[in-house]
Amino acid sequence: MKLVEELRAYLTDPASVEEEITVEYAFELRLVRRGGARTRLGDAFLSLPSQDAGRFCVLLEAAQSAGDHDPWRTSRPLLDWLCASPPHEFWNDPDDAEAPPGGWAWVMRLDALGLVEITPHAHEPLTYVTVPEPSLAFLRGVAAGRDTPLSSLASALLEEERSASITLALPSLERVQREGAVAQIERHTRLVVHEFRNALVPMRASFNALMRAWPPGAGNGDASQHRQRVEQGMSRMFSFLGELEQAANLASALPTVFELAAVIHEAVAAVRSDHQVDAAVSVAEGLRVSGDRSRFVLALVNVLRNAAQVSERPIARVQVVATVNASGERVVVQVDDDGPGVADEDRLLVFERGFSRRPGGNGIGLALVREVIVAEMNGEARCEAGDLGGARFVLVVPLESRSAR
Repeated sequence: MKLVEELRAYLTDPASVEEEITVEYAFELRLVRRGGARTRLGDAFLSLPSQDAGRFCVLLEAAQSAGDHDPWRTSRPLLDWLCASPPHEFWNDPDDAEAPPGGWAWVMRLDALGLVEITPHAHEPLTYVTVPEPSLAFLRGVAAGRDTPLSSLASALLEEERSASITLALPSLERVQREGAVAQIERHTRLVVHEFRNALVPMRASFNALMRAWPPGAGNGDASQHRQRVEQGMSRMFSFLGELEQAANLASALPTVFELAAVIHEAVAAVRSDHQVDAAVSVAEGLRVSGDRSRFVLALVNVLRNAAQVSERPIARVQVVATVNASGERVVVQVDDDGPGVADEDRLLVFERGFSRRPGGNGIGLALVREVIVAEMNGEARCEAGDLGGARFVLVVPLESRSAR
């Protein structure tokens, strides 16, 4: 699965990979946009185990293929040919025109994704293309256009990325404020899993009780045969429900694009419900960032709550300012408070789990802030001296898009 590992490295750190073919492949599959910005398809790829990640690539190829001679995306007819009668045998003769339909590139790519095996003959100038049994059923399903939880997720994310690309190409168009296809699939999938499990679990229990109560010698041979079939069917259903649930969990874990202004005002309102706070907020409308929205709100609430708790005034003063940096690529959120400030030697430590100078503090809130901003959103979190006489917490996150106003 060499290609899977190369893609993981590129999506995690674009500067670490210099192979142009890997970079272009990631773009052609819509795992990244031009310039290397990772898409939700790329996030999904990184969230999958290696074997499923390779299969995800094939699903994306087949869903976007321009035909049998598409250099980057395998077509369903080619996969159908591959699965028809493996293994396939080819002479290693440069003058021999015989080759797989569509050329060798797509077969070699499947080999690099860990789905087929290309091996030379021990004594003859022959090369064999073999499809291992676990891959054979999967590739046949892709060739037939069979729907699975993973293929449904891939299709929904592709549709979402196409819509996002149109919005980026035509910034004068407002993004439609509606529930995305991925969210709809997640909700519907969880409903299906819940209802089927509610029906299957008592059915299995009753069936097992019925088999235990079956009178000895009353056609036990037939009963045993029927029991095996029913148990196999139930096992298959539970396995499928597990795959559905995995797809739903993956969809819910993917980052979403959300309005920064709305999130900041939501966090301020949440803190005001528990503390006396005079908060001045300055944030441009139309700034969008990508991440787990609820986790980002929680991070902001923790910073604002910390500001309210350290203030020595009856009503804490807090100032929140969000701007775009000079490069236009990142949003900088500054939260100033009127507390005693943070000593120079403690400004790096305040984000460490368990560190707190405040009586009764547990050192968890700001540690979570760093976890969300740095680890999850690929941003920065730091502490400085603020304009209100206390501390300033600076949160820097990538700017996803900026709508026209």
